[in-house]
Amino acid sequence: MGGAVQSIRPGMRVVIPTHLFCGICAMCSQGLSTACLRARAEGPGAAYGYAGMGPYRGALADLLRVPWADANCVPLPGEPGDAR
Repeated sequence: MGGAVQSIRPGMRVVIPTHLFCGICAMCSQGLSTACLRARAEGPGAAYGYAGMGPYRGALADLLRVPWADANCVPLPGEPGDAR
């Protein structure tokens, strides 16, 4: 885990949206994270595994590099591996 990550800790259960966003640009600040202005240099909006939506490969993996993890990792209740 990178040193810039503040709200997520190893071992936490999280879900990651398909689209990526920074959480602080003008669009994200208005709640329009699917049109993030920082996640893709070519224009608004970025997503895992979608052609033309940035350099982010698919996200079906055991390990994943998550840009802006504090914004993109949504904590879930429970512990990894429990019955929830």
